[in-house]
Amino acid sequence: DVNAPVSSDEDKVAIFYSWGILHPYSSPRLAWDMWVVVLLIYTVLFVPFALAFNTAVCGEQVDPLADFIMWFTDSCFWLDIILNFTTAILDPDAENVASMVLISDWRVIGWSYLKGWFWLDALGSLPIHVIEKSLDDGSCSLAALKTLRLNRLARMIRLVKLLRL
Repeated sequence: DVNAPVSSDEDKVAIFYSWGILHPYSSPRLAWDMWVVVLLIYTVLFVPFALAFNTAVCGEQVDPLADFIMWFTDSCFWLDIILNFTTAILDPDAENVASMVLISDWRVIGWSYLKGWFWLDALGSLPIHVIEKSLDDGSCSLAALKTLRLNRLARMIRLVKLLRL
């Protein structure tokens, strides 16, 4: 479903473009994207630090605050994946910027997301800390598993996507 041209008047942008589909330039969606940028910056800075100076290895207790922050961050990225499936997209076949229209058909949005950023988003959102906990028997044989946390750095590439807005 291709709808009317994108309005350049930001004051008239509604939260929902059509029923259940978010407008990509609505204030709540843009605020969410800025929150994701903050989380991405945190991830880019924290993951290498945690890998280099991790004190909780070989069955030792993980700091509860650090564990909460990991779960919270992962949950935000999972929610972002859901929001990306429900946010209208710009028609890539438009002839020029002035004729850009938003597509609000959830099937087209979903297929476009699956063909593009979804796999990188999903890879960066895998809960590696859960896999570590379930496989770690305290024998220190899984220390290399901690390098899987580098998958979170895949999220850094999302900064490129968000900076294109």
